[in-house]
Amino acid sequence: MALLRATGATPGQMRRLVVGETMLLAAVAITPAWWLGPRVGARLLDAFADAGVVPDTIAFRSGIVPQIVGIAIALFTALGAAFTASGAAAKVRPAEALAEGTDGRGHFSRVRLVAGLLCLVGGGALAWGTAGSDGPDAAGVATPAAMVWTAGFGLLAPPLCAALVRALRRPLRATSGLAGRLADHNITARPGLTAAAVTPVMLATGLAIGLIYMQTTGSAGAKEAFRDTLRADIVLTSDAGGLPPELVDKVAAVTGVEAASARIPSTGYLLREPSGPEHPKDANPGESGPTELPLIGVTAEGAAATTGAHTLSGNLRDLHGDSVALPARHAGGHRLGDLLDVRLGDGSHARLKLVATLEARPGYETMLMPATTLAAHTDAALIPQILVRATPGTDHTALSATLATFAADHPGLRTTGSETLVAAHDDQDDTQAWMAYLVLGVVVGYATIALVNTQILATVRRRREFTLYRLVGAGRRQVLHMAAVEAITTTVAGLTLGTTVAALTLIPLDISVLDSPLPAGSPAIWFTIAGTALTLTLLATLAPTAALLRGNPGDPAAAE
Repeated sequence: MALLRATGATPGQMRRLVVGETMLLAAVAITPAWWLGPRVGARLLDAFADAGVVPDTIAFRSGIVPQIVGIAIALFTALGAAFTASGAAAKVRPAEALAEGTDGRGHFSRVRLVAGLLCLVGGGALAWGTAGSDGPDAAGVATPAAMVWTAGFGLLAPPLCAALVRALRRPLRATSGLAGRLADHNITARPGLTAAAVTPVMLATGLAIGLIYMQTTGSAGAKEAFRDTLRADIVLTSDAGGLPPELVDKVAAVTGVEAASARIPSTGYLLREPSGPEHPKDANPGESGPTELPLIGVTAEGAAATTGAHTLSGNLRDLHGDSVALPARHAGGHRLGDLLDVRLGDGSHARLKLVATLEARPGYETMLMPATTLAAHTDAALIPQILVRATPGTDHTALSATLATFAADHPGLRTTGSETLVAAHDDQDDTQAWMAYLVLGVVVGYATIALVNTQILATVRRRREFTLYRLVGAGRRQVLHMAAVEAITTTVAGLTLGTTVAALTLIPLDISVLDSPLPAGSPAIWFTIAGTALTLTLLATLAPTAALLRGNPGDPAAAE
């Protein structure tokens, strides 16, 4: 581009050149996408069905409209990218273009500096919002925070990379000898090219570390909150689809049973969310929409002993008839005995009397109401599970055998431990995690492609440099050693920035979800990502370097 500008190409010609080449490549890339798109879509639907996300009876249909929309998006994106990329090449003066193309320093503009600083400010604001959000909602704020942090660090990559290289200079020279000194000179002399190589490594590692640990942290928080709501030792279920409500009293009367409660999971909507001076943070004076909360139908006499619900006021034994127990922050402004408007899972409305307020982790709150009342609003009017708390000192195996005798009157009845409910909840959470990992795979996969492409192109453009090394006496192995040291340095710098991006995203999330600055998940995740980034960078650098070093360095073709 610099040479074309120096030989008289006008800015308009440069733009048309870049745009024309880009649109030609886009058209070539779209051709296989037109054929692959429907087939990949069908495979994705099969994968969703296998994971239980959608019914396997749904048939795949691919019309012409999605393909047209996809192609239009691809073309307009390529067009916008071409105009953006051609702007700098068209505006720069020929002499400046030649200088930048020779030394690889590039130009760090004020616009880029301001944009980068604004992204860092935006990332800080989102981090504050993440730390102040409820556990399940925190990930919704943390995800855009990761993107904004990544954009900010990418825009500020040249000065950040220069600082990292200075920090790595001594260990680099101390451990790599001559190859390390050559690599140090190359990296220091071309900060623009170094930043261009480090940025995709940062992008890939930062997003991978942040998004994976974000998912493991969210799953751990949900599982921990669910386990906190269970204190039952034994769970009764039925293969017939449910158990009759009267069976709860029979189970409670069995010797060795301390308490028994029905459990009917559902969803409720608090139509007018209460607010008051004692909960100013949660007051929503401008909102009139319903507040969705998990709703569990329980038996009043056994709810406290089997569910682990902690009351702040009132008593769960008063859960009879049209009544409800609410999490404390959603009951602010209402007193015990007040009537609340609630929409149940079947769409019906109910006026329920507030009989208790509950203590719960923010974001994981649950409403409780009488199982007999809620059962009338389910399809079968039956109870899916009965929770049983054993008297201290009771043999759980013997008690399970005693409770299994009810199967004579209730065919299909089964007795299991509370881990059955935990496993069912974990399976549901794993299904949601599967979808999240699918999106994560697309994002990280694209970043990985960018990493590999950038390293290959950056290496190929150094053909003349490598030839010059050979002509002045450097051996093939020495040049490869130097390239390997540069690749390792690039990976370390990119991984450092990527880990910083992930930490700035994860620490607020971890505090919100786990009350700890450390994420849930194995450290092996980080080491796997780091090892993969290093392997890809080395392969994308050494493979083209080895190809460029083939043949005689004195051959004119080697310098072309």
